[in-house]
Amino acid sequence: MLNFEKSVATFEKAMKLFKTYYEIVEIPYQDTYLKGYFFGSHDYDPKTPKPTLMAIGGYDSTLQELYFCAAAPAIDRGYNCLIFELPGQGQALRTQNLIMRHDTEVPVGAAVDFISKRADVDKDAVALFGMSLGGYFAPRAAAFDERIKAVVTFNVFYDTYESTLNQNPQLKVLETLPNEKKEALLTMAEEKNPSLRWLLNNGIWVMGLKHRYEVFDEMKKYTLRGVADKIKCPVLLTIGEADHFVSEDQLQQLTDSIQSPKTVYRFTREDGAEEHCQEGNHELFHQVMFDWMDDQFKYYPE
Repeated sequence: MLNFEKSVATFEKAMKLFKTYYEIVEIPYQDTYLKGYFFGSHDYDPKTPKPTLMAIGGYDSTLQELYFCAAAPAIDRGYNCLIFELPGQGQALRTQNLIMRHDTEVPVGAAVDFISKRADVDKDAVALFGMSLGGYFAPRAAAFDERIKAVVTFNVFYDTYESTLNQNPQLKVLETLPNEKKEALLTMAEEKNPSLRWLLNNGIWVMGLKHRYEVFDEMKKYTLRGVADKIKCPVLLTIGEADHFVSEDQLQQLTDSIQSPKTVYRFTREDGAEEHCQEGNHELFHQVMFDWMDDQFKYYPE
């Protein structure tokens, strides 16, 4: 906890050196708030509405990393940007005890309420960006909130449980076992599989669970089946050809489900952006994303 607090304090100390306009904000949410940072475009004017990117993270995200993934390039491209925490992330998890929820239209809706009251936001040009598991969160939120006018999935998650089984097909056997045997098997399996150990223990923490096997039961709620077809805005779907979380099958199921305009962009080894969330070449991803957003909003700043 101390390291987390120090990292936030250090980042916010550095923010004072930024040349761009920013605010540290508290977004009203239920009986508490969600922390966020609002950044103005490079030519920010508080009375001039600008296209605005909202950005959220995933399974283990922090608010501060979203500055580099979304806010910094948004500012350079002439967009405002609101980055904010969801329940189960950052301060919301660590100090407010807000656990992750699959119905992200609720916390995201609170953030849309927040920016909709601002004179510096163009209400007809609000985009939502979701990183990693945010590739599930963002389309889910857009399916239930038509105020979101464009969605960017910074890697696709159609069905979280299926994606996990694709990585760990041996886990299929869990479906036939009683709970106590599931727990015992997972306890043994995680001793030899660091990735599985992280997946399970992080899930217990961020989802507010008690047992390892409950993580998979909870994951089954994190699906776009029966949801994706409700999206009405344009969607940019990105995938790295070596992404260990996302399969072509998952991508195909999602593109088949979405009835609104959609664009698929595959990042390759030749691009140096083939990994999950395009690690290795974020600059290319940012170019693709903002070129696409410019076209959606007919916004071509100098």
